[in-house]
Amino acid sequence: MNEAIPHTAGELRRSLVELGNPGTADPALGDDDPLMEGSRGGQTEDEVPGQSRLAVLDAYADVCELLAVTSPLNSLLRHRWAEVDLLVSGTGGGS
Repeated sequence: MNEAIPHTAGELRRSLVELGNPGTADPALGDDDPLMEGSRGGQTEDEVPGQSRLAVLDAYADVCELLAVTSPLNSLLRHRWAEVDLLVSGTGGGS
C-alpha cells in the first residue's frame, strides 16, 4: 500500500479499498477531481483563547478522578453523577 496522502477522489477510493475500509469519497467527485486541501474544520491551537485551552493530560491519568473534581454544570447530569458516586463532595459544579 502506498502510504502517500491521496490527492484525488480516485486515489482516496483506491486507498480505502486497499485498507478494506467501506468508506468512500464523495460520489459526486470524479476519479480525477482533487480532494479538499487545508482545514477540514475546527480551530487551530492559535485560534483558541488561552483560558479556553484544555490542559494536556498524562496518558495514565485516572479518568474517574478527573471527572470527580470537574463536575458538570448541567444539574441533571450532576445529579446522576452523584447517584453513581462520580462526584467528590464539595464539587458543586454550578447552581
